[in-house]
Amino acid sequence: KTIEGQIALALPDIAPSVTNISLAVTGYFGEETSDDPALLYDDWRNLITVVGSVTLFDILKLVADVDFGWQRGITSVDLGLDDDQAFWWGVAGYAIVDLHPAVGFAVRAEYFDDQEGFRTGLEQKLFEITPTLAIKPFKGLISGNRYLDNFEFRAEFRWDHSNEEFFVDDNGGLKENQYGITGQLLYWIDL
Repeated sequence: KTIEGQIALALPDIAPSVTNISLAVTGYFGEETSDDPALLYDDWRNLITVVGSVTLFDILKLVADVDFGWQRGITSVDLGLDDDQAFWWGVAGYAIVDLHPAVGFAVRAEYFDDQEGFRTGLEQKLFEITPTLAIKPFKGLISGNRYLDNFEFRAEFRWDHSNEEFFVDDNGGLKENQYGITGQLLYWIDL
């Protein structure tokens, strides 16, 4: 139903302090249909994603991601479209710092523009920022014991913002901002 294609490049290191340079362009193209009377569509949906990354000084990894998507054949009048096509796009940036072999910090920021409200049901611009702390509490405690080294705990705080009232508040109403705290306990398996 969906065709996916990708071109990926691993570029040579520019200097000892600039390594692991990569660039990938991925496309998804396929016919999508909906039986929902509030949002009818029956044509091709397309998404192009461009992702680039680089590592600086062996401790800082930077990643950028840009997405462009569009859907044709939309027959819903609920969205108020000028024609039968919807377009959306987004951009994201990530910075990941290895402060210590057992401690890392990351921050992610994303922006999404749903110009016609096709992806979220509301014409809006969304933004989020998420700082993350990663701790490997047993890293290096027992020399040569990679099994303990593979435990990781992550804690995140996330702030979501919309230029419209989109997020549900405690009273069932809508608000422009949403906050969340999450924790993860991970175990990485080496294959």
